[in-house]
Amino acid sequence: MTASWALKRLLMAEIANEADGGVSPATLDSAYDSLASGYEPHEGFPAEEVRQELLSFLKKYKNAYASQFVTEADWLRRSKESYVTTSV
Repeated sequence: MTASWALKRLLMAEIANEADGGVSPATLDSAYDSLASGYEPHEGFPAEEVRQELLSFLKKYKNAYASQFVTEADWLRRSKESYVTTSV
């Protein structure tokens, strides 16, 4: 199962938040909690689509670490985008 770019953006925000002293560890469950509380990594974020995708990931992978679904190439792509992900 491959994560969409939107889900990866949410997971990267979770990981960044953990690095900044936030919720630890960054997991699929913590990402779901952030999304459920209204967090969106950027304007125009497809929250409902990502929520559905995240539920599927939670069923399959349980509460896996967010870092399992994000690659170095994803971080590089994120760094080149015009908008910056804010941490959770």
